[in-house]
Amino acid sequence: MTERELERQLLEWSKQYGRLEYSEIAGQEFIWRLLTRGEYKRLVAAEMEPADKEELVCQTCVLFPQDYDFSSCLAGIPTTLAREILEKSGFPYNGEPNPLGKKMLDTFRAEMDVIDNQIDCVIVEAFPRLTLEEVADWSLEKTMYYLSRAEWILHHLRGLPLVPVGQNSHKK
Repeated sequence: MTERELERQLLEWSKQYGRLEYSEIAGQEFIWRLLTRGEYKRLVAAEMEPADKEELVCQTCVLFPQDYDFSSCLAGIPTTLAREILEKSGFPYNGEPNPLGKKMLDTFRAEMDVIDNQIDCVIVEAFPRLTLEEVADWSLEKTMYYLSRAEWILHHLRGLPLVPVGQNSHKK
């Protein structure tokens, strides 16, 4: 794969999976994505040896090199890479607690004190076919247009008492 093809592929993967990660282990480079909650739940429920679970984590998340054979590579590569994937995905590895999930939640809760994030949520609540990601990419004019309609819909049609956006009703 040429460098340009790899750049295009990386852009496609980031659109599909979000955040991508890079690891180099024993001279071998890997580009991988985070493990999802559903994939983690299936992994935990699977009845297989720990080494097989590590290989499965790697096979599931590694995007490059494609079709890498984790069953016959240098010893330690699947273990090291699986640990990295699980830790950065926020999941425990071998029963060790991972504080990343709580840290993420705390960060995202704090972000909800920012009026811009509240606006997106109000609009999506009133217009459920929209997504937060979609609304976040709008111009300010379009956002304010939809926010005015969302507030009206929520208050007049759904009967919800509204706290003006920007006032934190959840804080005491």
